[in-house]
Amino acid sequence: MALRMTEAELLAYDKRLAQLTGVADTKAPRPKAQGPSKIERRLAQQIDEAQFPPSLPPPQRNYFFLNDRDLEFDFAFPSVMVAVEVQGMAHRIKGKFQRDIEKRALAQLAGWRVLEVDGASIRSGKAIGWLKELLWQMTHQTP
Repeated sequence: MALRMTEAELLAYDKRLAQLTGVADTKAPRPKAQGPSKIERRLAQQIDEAQFPPSLPPPQRNYFFLNDRDLEFDFAFPSVMVAVEVQGMAHRIKGKFQRDIEKRALAQLAGWRVLEVDGASIRSGKAIGWLKELLWQMTHQTP
């Protein structure tokens, strides 16, 4: 199970950690987590409006799929081990590209089916079509 904290819980944790370790700089602001991109928001809207199998729970956003690693999926359907990764321009940076390769390999080894989509496939509607097809296949129903 992944550990998730609110900002207040994180600050309290930092304060307690500082007390235990003697490090006093807990007032330094933490960098804010970058929110979803415009294209991720568009896909989220398409997912909200999509007709998925009724037995399928809604997807989870920013889902950590390995307990011991800081790797997360943009969208995940854990009950059927299907995830969606939105690949934008930032993923072409060398460090992120290498990290994405490792994430895909670890996800596959853990049994996940990962659908990678880009902005063009989201805007055209292909991405949501692919996701619907994959989810229908995974729930053994015909579209």
